[in-house]
Amino acid sequence: MRIICDKSCSFNEVCYNCSEMFIKILTKTYGNKKHYYASLVENKRVNGRVVQFVKANLGPVTEEQIPYLKAAYTKKKPRLVYDDP
Repeated sequence: MRIICDKSCSFNEVCYNCSEMFIKILTKTYGNKKHYYASLVENKRVNGRVVQFVKANLGPVTEEQIPYLKAAYTKKKPRLVYDDP
């Protein structure tokens, strides 16, 4: 039995049409301080399973930069509106 995805590719091979790229944030805690690291990650379907591939390590980011990085790589671009103090 061969399963076909909605973009006419086979689950038995690498599917480049179904790949998704996004920003992945890793949180590390050292003592009482949190450190954030960003990576550009791509999801691909390989042999019927979704596998994540790191395309680029973007390095340490601040907590204020996280929503802007995630918004830059989303398909539907959100409006980032913040109230000025």
